[in-house]
Amino acid sequence: MKLPAALSVALRSIRENATRSLLSGVGIMMGSVAVMLLISIAQGVRDDVRTNVESLGVNLLIVVPGVVDVSSPMSGSGNIGLSPFTDKDVQAARAVEGARRVARWTFVGGVVTAGGQPARAFPIGVDPMWFEMRPHKFLSGGAFESPRDRNAVIGSSVAEQLFGSTTVVGREIDVNGFKFEIVGVTDESGSASPLGTNPFQIIVYLPFGAVVDTLAKGRTQIDRIFVQTDPEQNPRAVKERIQNAVRSSQGGEVTFSVLTQEDLLVAIYKVLDVLTYLVVGISAIALIVGGVGIMTVMLMNVNERRREIGIRKTVGAQRRDIFAQFLVEAVVLTTGGGLMGLGLTLLGIAALEAWTPIKASLTPGTIALGMGLSIGVGGVFGIVPALRAAAKDPVESMRNE
Repeated sequence: MKLPAALSVALRSIRENATRSLLSGVGIMMGSVAVMLLISIAQGVRDDVRTNVESLGVNLLIVVPGVVDVSSPMSGSGNIGLSPFTDKDVQAARAVEGARRVARWTFVGGVVTAGGQPARAFPIGVDPMWFEMRPHKFLSGGAFESPRDRNAVIGSSVAEQLFGSTTVVGREIDVNGFKFEIVGVTDESGSASPLGTNPFQIIVYLPFGAVVDTLAKGRTQIDRIFVQTDPEQNPRAVKERIQNAVRSSQGGEVTFSVLTQEDLLVAIYKVLDVLTYLVVGISAIALIVGGVGIMTVMLMNVNERRREIGIRKTVGAQRRDIFAQFLVEAVVLTTGGGLMGLGLTLLGIAALEAWTPIKASLTPGTIALGMGLSIGVGGVFGIVPALRAAAKDPVESMRNE
């Protein structure tokens, strides 16, 4: 039997058993929704991560504590705890050929309040040079210039949480009991992160020297060293020079890593890939369950349609014709379930974007994967019923009927 004829017979059989066929496709639909939706969410997270890393600025190298292997998602445990960096390391990095600007970061922690009202904020101490390395847009005010004055540049989300507006220049915030005057409010445009608010919208920048003088009680801790390279220099070559310079300043010990923005993405993507494979693998179980349901229904169809099989064989249908008919019917059922799943996935993505910060990204490749899995399940789980139908003896089928 040629494919168009087998397809026509399969569609007629599905129409005659519409309710059963619809219920059979539901399992495939839910499995394909799980696969396509979860992959789309993961892709949206990847896009958001890339946007946030790239928004740090161009030609940036980041010196972090611990030895980080970007090929291993579980490496870099040295990032947790005290940092080994000193101002000597900063000076060594600043003296490297190709290092254009260098800025220190220190993580402050604690609570940011105004008038007793707390805000979800992430305070850090930075050198004023940071605002030249990563040019910021400001809703009001601007960057601080002095490394020791008690000034602050806050994100728009922090300003809204504490004051209800972004016109707050000149007002004060309290960071762990110390007052800082707001001199600027940053404008971090773009969509929110799939995991919440745009992270740069909740950063509170404080002068590094002022943090050391007040919050750190005179103790200098450098958690990150950011180096902006000369655009005319090869970043990889500058990275190697910085590694050598900082290693030398630390007496030859390797207690740190120098990462490019691409290195950061690779390390983060490794973790995301592991999580994606895990959730998609779990979701694929739903497709297998749906496939078992399709096989069960098709086996019931074979028993119920013995007379049809017997009549077709007596008028000249070959075993391969019967096999093709039932296999195509199974594939059509799972394809229909996959198409219903695609429609439900599109509705799910629209709902997520309307009511949550999640921005899922449904790509043609994801659609092809979801539909391919659905069709493949039909092919695999349709073989047994098709073989059983093809093996029916026409005389026996007519007698039993």
